[in-house]
Amino acid sequence: MGSNIQVTILYFAQVREVTKVKRETLELTKNTSIMDLLSLIHIRHPKLRTVGDFNTSVNHKLVMADAILRDKDEVALLPPISGG
Repeated sequence: MGSNIQVTILYFAQVREVTKVKRETLELTKNTSIMDLLSLIHIRHPKLRTVGDFNTSVNHKLVMADAILRDKDEVALLPPISGG
């Protein structure tokens, strides 16, 4: 069995506007965390730093930065939701 996994990244709202990407599939090493993935995404899309913090979900569930990704996971980058 290979040592890599594939994950699909979905970009929403401001995150999509800044990156100019709706979705992409990345090949990562096993045991890659959300934090590792976000570091890679910031390298691929440097303008993303202008968005500030955003929420991350994996397979439709909000996750913390230390969550480990698995093969075929779907990661969504969501801007923070504000209300009044």
